[in-house]
Amino acid sequence: MAGVHRYISPARLTAGMLAAFWAMLGLGNAYAVLAAQGATAPIVVAIVLNVVLIAAAALAFWQIRAWRLILLIALLAVTADRIYNALTAGGGTLTSVSALVALAAIAALTLMPSASRA
Repeated sequence: MAGVHRYISPARLTAGMLAAFWAMLGLGNAYAVLAAQGATAPIVVAIVLNVVLIAAAALAFWQIRAWRLILLIALLAVTADRIYNALTAGGGTLTSVSALVALAAIAALTLMPSASRA
């Protein structure tokens, strides 16, 4: 039965919130580029992937068994997209490094085991 947990581990809650925040920042950036340059394939892909990441982050708050796997796949896809866009736009070293740091931080929280309530 799907529903909201009465107890959510702090790691799970933080992973979901950080992933959602990171996706919203990516959406803001993508919408700004969309307004400035118009619709291009990389911008549309970035928007779609960030929306998928928001949906995957929302699974952290529900009783979905595969929330970790889904969130990690979405994180990897968004990270790859951000690195690709940064490198093709030129001067993307710092952006690529920050994307990898964000991926590592959120993935570490996602993979942290949930403590059982005693």
